[in-house]
Amino acid sequence: MKGIGYSVFLCFCVSFFFFSSNFYLFLLPHCMAIDAISSSQSITDGETLVSAGGIFELGFFSPGNCSNRYVGIWYKKTSYTHVVWVLNNMKPIILAGTLTINSEGNLVLLDGKQNLIWYTNASASSNNRIAILDDWGNFAHKDPNGSSVLWQSFDHPSNTFIPNMKLGGNDELGIYQTLTSWKSKNDPAPRNFVLNRDRKSLQKIFIVKGSVATVMNWTEEMKHWRSGQWNGRSFIRALGVPQDYINGITFTDDGYGGQYYTYSTSNSSNIATEVLDSNGNIEKKE
Repeated sequence: MKGIGYSVFLCFCVSFFFFSSNFYLFLLPHCMAIDAISSSQSITDGETLVSAGGIFELGFFSPGNCSNRYVGIWYKKTSYTHVVWVLNNMKPIILAGTLTINSEGNLVLLDGKQNLIWYTNASASSNNRIAILDDWGNFAHKDPNGSSVLWQSFDHPSNTFIPNMKLGGNDELGIYQTLTSWKSKNDPAPRNFVLNRDRKSLQKIFIVKGSVATVMNWTEEMKHWRSGQWNGRSFIRALGVPQDYINGITFTDDGYGGQYYTYSTSNSSNIATEVLDSNGNIEKKE
């Protein structure tokens, strides 16, 4: 880590050995979890952020048997090892990377040679911004007082739907928040299947086979799976998927022409995910 203050998962290991009368004292490691980085701070490969309640962790990982490195978010302290969100799924890092807030206040991802892999491109520069991981698994880049969110991971889903994340969009504003399947378990690059709302019948959802760009002009022939109408509590007549796979979803209208759906649990530590796998199937984990 660079800087002092917010940043990463730090473990301070101090050992004191006293060799007097065959006696020694060993002080065990003391670990402290940090959930955010601030201006000019960073985490490097091998370091992590941990949400305040210890629910989620953000760091570098390699999927399956792949050696490429990605920034991801996963549940911490559970046997459920699935990564629920990936930052650089289109541009993996070959050498060790760094996630930092630069002098202009942008959140940036650099590779081991300091090449720019990804950045937030905030509209105005500021050297007091933070990036924080919360207990719902959302990683947000904010202004110093936290009142303005400049960018957040919940607006850019990967292949996994978790509580409080929104899916849907606003056609007029060009907002499309969808689930997109990974290419394979070894490669999180977006691949063949996209889950989104039906723009003609907003209270239905579809899994469509094709690229995200193709989905914007989908046809009936492209639809891999579709739900029935949402009845206020769940989707009815869900074709090919058990009913309880898509219960508990709530629709909302943002008042500007956007329609979104989400679901929630009473406890953020409860694992509740909907994963769109590389075969176009919905896999549920609770």
